[in-house]
Amino acid sequence: MLYEALGLLLERAEAVLSGPVREHVCEPRARAQLDGVATLLGDLAAMWPELFAGVEHERQIYERALGGEPGPPAGAAPDPLRAQREAVGAMNEHIQAVHHLVGEERRMALAGLRAALLAAAEAQGAVAERAAERAADSRVRRI
Repeated sequence: MLYEALGLLLERAEAVLSGPVREHVCEPRARAQLDGVATLLGDLAAMWPELFAGVEHERQIYERALGGEPGPPAGAAPDPLRAQREAVGAMNEHIQAVHHLVGEERRMALAGLRAALLAAAEAQGAVAERAAERAADSRVRRI
């Protein structure tokens, strides 16, 4: 799958910039910049697999909020990012429709949407927190 290949490429790029290329950079500022790019690539490579799990979790939250059962896992979908984009689009359409409701029906629908958006934000936050923890554990000097 293309997405898995990109994660491996990021990992390999970090390894090359941290190793063989680094020893040929003599200027301290350039070496610091190279270290920074290598660190960012390493962080992205480490986070890469979790990004798609986070996208999948978020998509399932949206689909449940729309009253449906979550579709097949992102790995089974030809394009997990397209599936996510479609779920976000459906949420947007639903939000627009809710604005035309009145009274208790509107209040309940908005409460459900808020809960779903909060859950999706928490799912995104969990991925970001794990990435920050990995970065804090990194042996490479941060920018």
